[in-house]
Amino acid sequence: MLEIRDLRKSFDTKKSTGQDSVSSQKDVLKGINLSVKKGDVVALIGPSGSGKTTLLRCINFLEKADAGTMIFSDEHFDFNSISKKDILRIRKKTAFVFQEYNLFLNKTAIQNITEGLMIARKIKKSEAENIARDVLKKVGLLDKADFYPQKLSGGQQQRVAIARAL
Repeated sequence: MLEIRDLRKSFDTKKSTGQDSVSSQKDVLKGINLSVKKGDVVALIGPSGSGKTTLLRCINFLEKADAGTMIFSDEHFDFNSISKKDILRIRKKTAFVFQEYNLFLNKTAIQNITEGLMIARKIKKSEAENIARDVLKKVGLLDKADFYPQKLSGGQQQRVAIARAL
């Protein structure tokens, strides 16, 4: 279960007016509330610039929110005072697929998946490769395991990123 309460995020903006620059705040997330129960499938839709990616980045602590609380797996967290240890615990249970897939261009599909497993989760290479082959099979790309991103179509790159998130 995931609950977000009163999530707020704004960005400082600077506009040049000739020789001067004017600073202002752009409120992107204005008290967002969200509840996702186990088994729910949720889609975030809206126009470009409406805060969809910022919301996801805040939930996964890739962006620092200005205010709000989160309940995740029955634990309460304050976006302003969460510890690095808690962030790492949450990230081990969540995943994020970037709009730009951010694949390592110098690594094959299977290496793009195993890298995080071996570095962040300290999984042995052989076990990480087994996991990677399993998720590549789930997204229909097991036959592309040894291909570099530039040899994959955009859709295939996206599926590698999804497999990495799985």
